[in-house]
Amino acid sequence: MPERKRNVQSSQTALPKHCRCVAAVIARFPFNAESDEESCEEVAQELRDLVSSIDEAAPAHNGFWETFCDEVAIGDYADWDA
Repeated sequence: MPERKRNVQSSQTALPKHCRCVAAVIARFPFNAESDEESCEEVAQELRDLVSSIDEAAPAHNGFWETFCDEVAIGDYADWDA
């Protein structure tokens, strides 16, 4: 039987780096009390820079952090009850 190839997306290079990214993002929360588009995008870019500074693989295309930051940019989590 032929082996199936899997399309695996990396989210981090190592578990400790993922944990540091999660801790840094939580420390930055709440992301934005206002949900205007410009400030949401600014916060999303700040988060991208933050996770990239911890692990350069973190913002991989279609990866966890890219998707999370895209959601922050459109206002998701802006006024989320913590």
